[in-house]
Amino acid sequence: MATAPSLPARDLVLAFFHAASDRALDVATLVAATRVLGLTGNATRVALSRLGAEGWVIRDERGRYRLHPERVAAVSPLAPFKAIPSAVIRWKGRWVACLFEPGKRADLPEPLRRLGFRSPSPGLAVRPDNLRGGIARIEARVGEGRLFTLTPAGLSDATAKWPALWEPERYSRGYAQMREQLRKSRARLSKLSAEAKLAETFRVGQACIARLEQDPLLPDEWIDARARASLVAELVAYDRDARELWMKMIPGLELEGSLRANPTWATEVRT
Repeated sequence: MATAPSLPARDLVLAFFHAASDRALDVATLVAATRVLGLTGNATRVALSRLGAEGWVIRDERGRYRLHPERVAAVSPLAPFKAIPSAVIRWKGRWVACLFEPGKRADLPEPLRRLGFRSPSPGLAVRPDNLRGGIARIEARVGEGRLFTLTPAGLSDATAKWPALWEPERYSRGYAQMREQLRKSRARLSKLSAEAKLAETFRVGQACIARLEQDPLLPDEWIDARARASLVAELVAYDRDARELWMKMIPGLELEGSLRANPTWATEVRT
């Protein structure tokens, strides 16, 4: 029996296109896959039409659909969850900064927050300069020439208090909790029906992937780096096994990527 949809129809359908990577999917396969998650065939077709109108998917000459590569690149996370360990480098105390005009409702625009920035004072957003590739890794998302680097002046510099803005210990606890969630899910799978297994792996896998791909990628020195690396390894294995299960159960479904919903927060930064 199909479960109730855990996400809007549009996001459920888009998750399968993300997982298919550059492969095309036909409508019948999409309908079969999304039916397991509680969507009717009509709801899936409406969502597919909407994604086409928004430019997320394109149709080929055989009537199949695939992700539009340029649209995907524009909203890609700072690092795919599988690449997080290699995306973070040793922090040397420098900061990436961006000026913005404070709004009436929030001190920091949400897109900047999702890129790992926090605001130590009105109009200033900062994040640790600890990503492989430096400023260039973020610049495409905030606009060329918008970012600059800050270097602490000394031990008494105000930047010494900035790490607390992220509450690093909260992320360390979250890594351990997500890893435990994945392990408990694996234990439940042996007791579930075939369709329930598919729904379980989708629900748990995409939720953990979404959280990790919104991670601010803090320096190893701030958080439990071993817990983060262990979580990534656990999730990579879970995601691999989930994709194999889905492809075995749904004829014609080919998944090269991960079952991840579209990060709806990943919009162009306007400040």
